[in-house]
Amino acid sequence: MKNLKKIVLKRLALVSLAAIICVPAPSYAVVKDVEGSQGDFERSIGAVVRNKKYDRAGKLELGASFGFFPYDLAVNHTSFGGRLTWHISDHYGWEIIDYQKAGGSTSKFITSLVSDPTKSIQDLQIVKLKQVIGTNFLISPFYGKIRFFGAQVLYFDIYVPVGFGFSSTETSKYSVSNTGGSVVASGSDLTLTLGVGFKLYLNSLMGIVVDLRNYMANSQTYGEKSFRSNFVASFGLAVFLPSF
Repeated sequence: MKNLKKIVLKRLALVSLAAIICVPAPSYAVVKDVEGSQGDFERSIGAVVRNKKYDRAGKLELGASFGFFPYDLAVNHTSFGGRLTWHISDHYGWEIIDYQKAGGSTSKFITSLVSDPTKSIQDLQIVKLKQVIGTNFLISPFYGKIRFFGAQVLYFDIYVPVGFGFSSTETSKYSVSNTGGSVVASGSDLTLTLGVGFKLYLNSLMGIVVDLRNYMANSQTYGEKSFRSNFVASFGLAVFLPSF
């Protein structure tokens, strides 16, 4: 009986020793691997979101987008274009070039309005945006991640573009006798840009972008120039080029 107790105690002691020696080893390795230099950097800047997966600092981003003008009742505007962005850091960037080509037809609202003889409209002028080229400073203070069903994690950030550029515009005049409109002014106008965007990361190379921008063009109507809003809602794909 005594021999049996000794054998059992020895085996329990060996199992306990193996558990003490073996179990912490992989756990420590995982923690060390997860934190590493990224964890040290996050602690140094007091980051709220830990273990950030996709760094943008020093990377070039090439994007393509398609958009429409949700608040334009006069013209059925659509646009397509591209952007080249250099991310100076995780929170600041320079949109080196933002090019958008726009086009569209006069809306039914305008054509029905001027064709109504009871209105007797003789001089209705609207501005069509043809294209925009500009440069913007990006501020990206928000970064987050969402976990779905305890396994899938989606990473995203929110950014604000602020900048300026030039746009080509065309002013058309409509009347009861000219429901099709005629061009009365055109040119290149100073344009201010302000917006907000949402970027969802698919992986380290690509992301989906949803963007709302106001291109405020100093365009002409009725012989005078003033800044007029052109809100563009766009959807696109961003590709991250290797760091340099």
